[in-house]
Amino acid sequence: MKLKLKDPVKFGHISCFDINHNFFAEATKMVIRRDQQKHFPEIFDYFESRNLLLKDIPKLVGQLNVYVDQEGLLRVRSKMQKLKDDRRMRFPLLISKDSLLTKYIVSDYHERFLHAGCYRLLAEVRKIFWIPRFFSVVKRIICTCVICRRFNERTVNLNQHCYRDFRINPPEIPFRYIFVDYMGPFFVRSSGKKVKAWIICFTCTWSRAINLKVCMDLSVKEYLRAFQLHTFEFGLPNLCISDQGSQLVAGGNVILDYLKDPEVKLYLEENGIKNLQFEQFFKGNSALGSMVESCVKLTKRCLFGAIRNNVLDIRDFEFLICQTVHLLNRRPIAFKEVLRDTDINKSLPDPITPECLIRGYDLVSVNLIPELQRHPDLELDEDYLVSPCDKVKENYTKLRKVRSHLINIYHEEFLGNLTNQAVNAKDRFKPVKHTLLQKNDVVLIKEPYSKPNQYPMGIVHDVVLNELGEVTGVTLLKGRTGELTKRHSSNLIFLFRPDVSSNEDKDSPNYDSNDSNLANNRILGKRKAAKISALKTRQILQ
Repeated sequence: MKLKLKDPVKFGHISCFDINHNFFAEATKMVIRRDQQKHFPEIFDYFESRNLLLKDIPKLVGQLNVYVDQEGLLRVRSKMQKLKDDRRMRFPLLISKDSLLTKYIVSDYHERFLHAGCYRLLAEVRKIFWIPRFFSVVKRIICTCVICRRFNERTVNLNQHCYRDFRINPPEIPFRYIFVDYMGPFFVRSSGKKVKAWIICFTCTWSRAINLKVCMDLSVKEYLRAFQLHTFEFGLPNLCISDQGSQLVAGGNVILDYLKDPEVKLYLEENGIKNLQFEQFFKGNSALGSMVESCVKLTKRCLFGAIRNNVLDIRDFEFLICQTVHLLNRRPIAFKEVLRDTDINKSLPDPITPECLIRGYDLVSVNLIPELQRHPDLELDEDYLVSPCDKVKENYTKLRKVRSHLINIYHEEFLGNLTNQAVNAKDRFKPVKHTLLQKNDVVLIKEPYSKPNQYPMGIVHDVVLNELGEVTGVTLLKGRTGELTKRHSSNLIFLFRPDVSSNEDKDSPNYDSNDSNLANNRILGKRKAAKISALKTRQILQ
């Protein structure tokens, strides 16, 4: 047009459009016409034929009252023909639900209206276009939107219960399978200074018995010391389950490295001792460690309720820990079977306690320190009160007070709460739909106290399956750092699955499928030329 205006004589024979001509509208009509001819050829053949028979009418023409307008486009006659609104709204264009053009149109409207939902898009798109089965089409397209999935998608659900095999069928030996967890800190006095102390809780999966050890810090050295003391009492366990605490993982690696020594292996084989295994359950599901967490909760309730605002000496604190272990292991976990006619006077059978399972009998404990428990008659005995051991009495005053609190908690609250524990979650065993995660899937890691737009992303590196074929745990490449972390599947949100199986990449020259760096680049969606260039650069540097 500019050349024709510059020299009308030379370029006068060239026909051109007006400068105000709408090329976008013409291109849009041409694309829609081509798409309609591809997906509705029977409708065009019907309108182009001369003999229009009633039996030859296509199904869509009879249902939607379709006609061909002056521009050769298929439109739908609506019931709103008398409206004075836009003609496009009264006679919307017909497009196929399986067309690629439909996907682009709905995606464009979805982004234009700030990621609106199905009903909002239904109202806007139908002003211009008519799509058969529109709601299901829009819903399917919206599900592929990464931004909407980040805010609306839910975490992966599982049909597997939390009671795994080592909890259902543990060996009938005390502390052969154990759970380990920390609790604390507690304030104690050591050498006249107020310091912190922690407690390691060892829980037996078979007898539900508890063993507590005191640690003065959270170092690996203190953890190994507590583990050794527990081994002196109950022997070497076969399986040790814990969370992913740094000192627990590091201490387990130290023990495993030591047990790999040939002499240690020979000693274990000669004595028929199985090698120790450490297992850390995946982060994000507290139900996996519910057994040790419930024992920790019981212990904390007894200790904090007994100590209150008192600061005990480290020796008195260890004394209180031993008594707490003694009381907790005497809690009832089941009842003995009795015949109905043999014991008529008894209303309830005798309880089975962890202490009975460990020792074979109920341990009878007697207080041997007079100042820990005073008899009311002794309070009035002046000869008994006048004693050269007044300093010893003063030292036991605080411990006696703490001990009385502990006993009251055990008899008044602890035993009563055990009888009320039952299944209280609604629809706990209702079947749910599981999303099967695969390697190289992109997921969101749900973090507590974070908004969905701040959830970090990760790439699935490895998966763990259960007996139902469901993914229970995932090893992830987290964020930009590429840090490997373990997460439970109920803490992950599936985002999308990239297409990494490309024939062009496999047929490209100098391509090594075993190269880990190229595998990561393929996951991130780099171009073929960039992959080949990175490979050649690496070869030159080598």
